[in-house]
Amino acid sequence: MKDTWHAIAPINYRDPHNVLKTPIRLAEGVVLDKVPKWLRSKYFTQELSGPGRLHFARCRYILKVGYSADDLGSRDPKWSGSEPRSVQDANHELLNLANLAIWLAQPCDFGFDVVFHVQRLGSHKSLRMFQGVRDLEAHMKYERTYLTAAHFKLARRIHRVLITLPRNSSLWVATYSLWYALLEGVWTTRYPLLWFGLESLFGPRDGREVTYRIAHRLSRFLASSKEDRLLLFRRCRELYDWRSKVVHGTVLSKLKGDASIELMLDAEMYLRGAISKALLSPKIRREFLENRDAYLDSLTFA
Repeated sequence: MKDTWHAIAPINYRDPHNVLKTPIRLAEGVVLDKVPKWLRSKYFTQELSGPGRLHFARCRYILKVGYSADDLGSRDPKWSGSEPRSVQDANHELLNLANLAIWLAQPCDFGFDVVFHVQRLGSHKSLRMFQGVRDLEAHMKYERTYLTAAHFKLARRIHRVLITLPRNSSLWVATYSLWYALLEGVWTTRYPLLWFGLESLFGPRDGREVTYRIAHRLSRFLASSKEDRLLLFRRCRELYDWRSKVVHGTVLSKLKGDASIELMLDAEMYLRGAISKALLSPKIRREFLENRDAYLDSLTFA
């Protein structure tokens, strides 16, 4: 017999100016809301470590989504992949994509490191599953970046598209490469993951002149003026050169001062810009999904 469940993720985010007026709705039933009192009870917080309880005590918001399930581990009826997945995993992914949509709308220190799966919302002894997960690792540049209602409006649009992307598309690969990069705090892992996303969008399928063609395609896609395209083309080649050094195990001692930070932030910015542009334009999105290489090569003559 089906029952009502909720996946609930307490959010690690400060709102010092009290800007966010909840509830804020995203796509597919995902909602940003205040932390309910019952979730702060010992019954739920006992699942957390000591530092985790202190951290949770400072949380003001949750991301939540309701769903129907027969039981823990029930198969997701909407899933058509070759390997089965549970309805709990499906709704956890909805929260991940909501978090990513918010970051795409405005990079900031917004994320979660636990997810509760609760049966019969608000009742005691209703916790059915607790998951510790990896939190989004926003760069220190965004520590004092705060969200507004306008950011959530844009995030809602992005979230609607994200959940419809075909899993075998370059856009989906780029999106999930970005998500996993943002979970990674180690530069030598995060940077190649960002490039994995960029290559899935702009890499030539025939494998010829990879560096040149990625830089050319990316600069044509993101920049509008001739001068900006040339600058972006040169910077992209430089970034790709360092990507190759990292992947092939070259010692990175020549990266001095903040050079590694700037490389990563630029790669992050390019991937965010490319994904956002494709997701927010139905025409461009269709080109990436149906005719990616021909479309990107056509930009040469745009």
